[in-house]
Amino acid sequence: MSLSDPEELIKDIISSGILGRSEFYPKLLNYLLHHYKSQTQPKELDIAIDVFARGKDFDSTQDSFVRVYVHNLRQKIDQYYDSQEIAALGSYRITIPKGGYGFVIKKLAPPSVSLSTRLTREQWFGCSL
Repeated sequence: MSLSDPEELIKDIISSGILGRSEFYPKLLNYLLHHYKSQTQPKELDIAIDVFARGKDFDSTQDSFVRVYVHNLRQKIDQYYDSQEIAALGSYRITIPKGGYGFVIKKLAPPSVSLSTRLTREQWFGCSL
């Protein structure tokens, strides 16, 4: 999977079913994709108006639903990646860093072999030397 093709990452998340039946999570994810591609950082008011059809008089100090939706979307994306095998995912992952509304695409590190799961020489070669 190419870093220049974030649409595939988004499509995989949406088609996995992890976002549930809500129409807003896919819409929010695609909205964040649009901002990612245009290299702009969406603002809470913009999300409220463009994704959730709220009026320009939306007051984020009185209503936290955008923050709640983004927080829940973060968790759903994490659940998606936690439930998948790294090899099946390709080598990139979408994350929404805390403190903002834009997403970033990170390159996944290859899985490391822990000391407890390393094969002994006998296990590797199938016989003792």
